[in-house]
Amino acid sequence: MKKLLLLLAAGIASVGLLTGCGGSTSIDLTDYATVNFEGVDGKGTATVNYDLTQLEKDFVGDDDGNISQEEAQELMNFGTFEMSIKWDLDKKEALSNGDKVKLTITYNEDSAKEQKIKIKGGATKEFEVTGLKEAVTLDAFDPEVFNTDTGIKISYEGTSPMASIFIENGCGDGQAQHFVEYAADKTYDISNGDTITITASLTGEAANEGYVLKEEQTQITVEGLDSYVSNLSELNEEDRKNVETKLNNLFKDSTSNWISFLVEDQDISLSTADNACSYGDIKILSEESKFYKDRQALVIPFTVDIKEAKFNWWGIDYYEEPLVKSYNDVAGYFVIYNFKTSSSGEIASDEMASEMSSLYADKEDLDRQIREMFE
Repeated sequence: MKKLLLLLAAGIASVGLLTGCGGSTSIDLTDYATVNFEGVDGKGTATVNYDLTQLEKDFVGDDDGNISQEEAQELMNFGTFEMSIKWDLDKKEALSNGDKVKLTITYNEDSAKEQKIKIKGGATKEFEVTGLKEAVTLDAFDPEVFNTDTGIKISYEGTSPMASIFIENGCGDGQAQHFVEYAADKTYDISNGDTITITASLTGEAANEGYVLKEEQTQITVEGLDSYVSNLSELNEEDRKNVETKLNNLFKDSTSNWISFLVEDQDISLSTADNACSYGDIKILSEESKFYKDRQALVIPFTVDIKEAKFNWWGIDYYEEPLVKSYNDVAGYFVIYNFKTSSSGEIASDEMASEMSSLYADKEDLDRQIREMFE
């Protein structure tokens, strides 16, 4: 309606497109519809162009080049009917040259009667599909181009299982793949062994040139990335033993003078230098080790037996003759940060940033501490 009012204003103020002679009110609505066909033979699309401006001109007539007040009022009334006109096609996609499409036009019959508009002809019209371009098959995943350094380059950044994938189309204007856009179904948190689906789609320019894709998807398997160690059991026996030796040394260095642990809600510190206790070798729980990717940390639980711990004080009680206690399976954990292996399975660096936790007589206290720190 806004468009109609604009046409009226322009027509009344100057030489208008709509003229007034009390023109015919008998209209064939299909005369004002054209159907445009675009795309490739077999995958063509159809759109309707409906010329409402010409419809308005024909309704008023075009004799004297001006719009009278009476004709202007007729157009205002006509606008109600005009806005009720709807059109649709029975087929709009997957079209081939020679296909037939049917246009159906509907309108408000009560409004037509009120405006004394007589609709002549039928409410449908058939159009033949023409002008669609011959399809040119394009192989988006041609091995001569796809996943190459000079064509469609696929690269990764980061470390498994936290890597990201990037796809760069480096094809020149003379290569058909220049018209293709590529997208991966997963772009981050990528691990070695993941299957990534790559989807190809044509740019609008390519569709207009008549290209169709031979295939729209392919799959690639991720490999060759450095990996964070998610469990010590992943390492070969030699590397695992070397890591366990370093962790044993870290424990000995950390407890060379004092050993501290939580027992019965008491923080106990005992001098190892003064023989206030002794302890055996630690037992590393390799199978329970776990990688926390948000911290890039491998947490490795262990236990140790603390023997003949001597206490003069226990709680608020003093013992002149030291109280002697032993604790089996006192638990703690090591943390190794940024611990990686190469694609060949070798430890990527001899430098391990590692630390040791406090010790807990009750393993449930240890598990709770790990959850609070890393989850």
